[in-house]
Amino acid sequence: MSAHDRELTKAAITHAYDEAVTRPESAQVYTQVAVAQALLEVADAIRDLAAAERGEQQMPG
Repeated sequence: MSAHDRELTKAAITHAYDEAVTRPESAQVYTQVAVAQALLEVADAIRDLAAAERGEQQMPG
């Protein structure tokens, strides 16, 4: 995932979270935010593992 894609994903997560806060009756939105956050963390971990296997330096954040 490129840095640009990561920023877009984070922006989408932030937007979904903001919607959840302003519309608390929508539990589905909370679930979608949690899933999106988990997927982003998994993608980061996979990227880091792949870089480590190739012996590359890992970029912070």
